[in-house]
Amino acid sequence: MRSLAKEARLDIQVVQDWGESLPFEDGSFDLVLGRQVLHHARDLPALCHEIARVLRPGGTFLATREHVISRRGDIAAFRAAHPTHFLHGTEHAYLLSEYLTAIRSAGIELTAILNPLQSDINLYPETRSTIKRILAKRLLWPFPEMIPDALVVWLGGLLRTPGRVYSFVGRKNSVDARVG
Repeated sequence: MRSLAKEARLDIQVVQDWGESLPFEDGSFDLVLGRQVLHHARDLPALCHEIARVLRPGGTFLATREHVISRRGDIAAFRAAHPTHFLHGTEHAYLLSEYLTAIRSAGIELTAILNPLQSDINLYPETRSTIKRILAKRLLWPFPEMIPDALVVWLGGLLRTPGRVYSFVGRKNSVDARVG
């Protein structure tokens, strides 16, 4: 990251630290964006509280491509299927309810919870268009573009594959709703 920033002549400060103890002042950021970050947390609620702490009131939270499991027993199957877990051993996944509870209890109001088929971000390298073509082929339907987005989104909510990816969008509450 540092070399890319230097090469592009961008003034980017790279900070390497644990997300559960961010070295920034309260309300420092208008946006916190994490791509495949939450599922690496050692302590998910603590990480979400730190994210909320550094967000200004009304600031935007975006977490993309977070691995979700349906039951705790799915974690072994997820790790076994993950292409790089054996290299570093840090892959994890949480129940969807655990993500939602951690994010909301930190004082972030979720405005969108995007299931695995609801966004091209979650589908990459596929797209919703390719999913529609696959569905059309299975249904022997010659017009994939006529498959409603709502059907694809509905099907995404039914998936139970260990490690499927969700994305979360929210805003920090204007008034700190945390207790304690």
